[in-house]
Amino acid sequence: EEYTPEDITARAETGSDPLCVRTVETLAGIFGSVAGDLVLSLGGWAGVYLTGGVLPILLPWLKHGGFRERFESKGRFRETMEQVPTVAMMHPEPGLLGAAALAVLDAGKPLVPGA
Repeated sequence: EEYTPEDITARAETGSDPLCVRTVETLAGIFGSVAGDLVLSLGGWAGVYLTGGVLPILLPWLKHGGFRERFESKGRFRETMEQVPTVAMMHPEPGLLGAAALAVLDAGKPLVPGA
């Protein structure tokens, strides 16, 4: 039987199909490995911001699955990687929100009213 991505995540969420659960767990782990590799290669020591339309669907597995273990599992760099935060950006338009924040700051105004 062919499954759509929506079918896979729905069945993984309910736990009704072990293969779907394994598929989503594997995807979260690969995501963690790649994110960790990018930190090591590009130097994102201040943190990693996760965004995208699939993020709300994968969030339970990112929180409790292999994401963070695979993110940190970088041999002699493990202790360093444990200090790098990962933040899920759930805003529907994070790029526009960031651009608006920069425009406000560029105008000389504080981001928080009354600050």
